[in-house]
Amino acid sequence: KSSAIDYYTLYTTNGSVTIGDYTFKAEDWGEAILVTEGNLTKNHLTNGGIVFVEDSETDLSGSDINLTNNLAIIGRYNNQQPTILTKKLKMAANSSCYFVNLAIIDGASNNMFTTEAGSVEEPINTLVLLDCTVKPFKHLVSVNKWSIRKTIIDNCIIKLNNSMGIYIVTSTSIAEQLRQLAEELQVTNCVIYAEN
Repeated sequence: KSSAIDYYTLYTTNGSVTIGDYTFKAEDWGEAILVTEGNLTKNHLTNGGIVFVEDSETDLSGSDINLTNNLAIIGRYNNQQPTILTKKLKMAANSSCYFVNLAIIDGASNNMFTTEAGSVEEPINTLVLLDCTVKPFKHLVSVNKWSIRKTIIDNCIIKLNNSMGIYIVTSTSIAEQLRQLAEELQVTNCVIYAEN
C-alpha cells in the first residue's frame, strides 16, 4: 500500500482530495468516515456524507437502499477497488451521489440506480461513476418518476448483457407540465463490453 495513493489520508490531511476532474472538500462534505475491511453497512450509504472504504467485498444485496442524502463513497487506495454487491440504489430528490474507485456488482435486481426514492416534485441532481467497474450494467439509470439531471460515467469498465441499457427520460405517465427531463449524459474513457 505504500506505493498507492491514499485518498482518505489526502482528504484528512489536506482538507480535500482530487480524483480525476472532481475535488472533494472537507468544507463541503464534512468529516470523513473510514470503513475498514468488511464493515460497510447500508447505513453508511443512506446517511450520506463522504465515506472511504478499504479493500473488501461487502454484500448489501438483501434489500433496496434509499440514497436520501448527498453521498460520496470512495475506495481508499487508488490501486484497489472494494466490491459492493447491491440491489436497487434508490436516489432521492435533490440529491447527488458520487461512486469512486469501486466495483459495483448487481445480482439481485433489474435496476441498479433508480429514482424511486425521489419526490414527484423534484428531480435528482447528479450521479457520477468515476474509476468504477460496474457489472452487469442493469438499467444504470432506470427512471420511473423523475430524471437524473446529470449522469457522468468516467474511466469505468462496464459489462452489458443482452437486455440492458441506459434510460434517461421520465415516465410518460406523468403530466407533461410536471415532467423533468435529463439535461446531460456524459460517458468518457470507458471500456464497455458484452457477453451472452
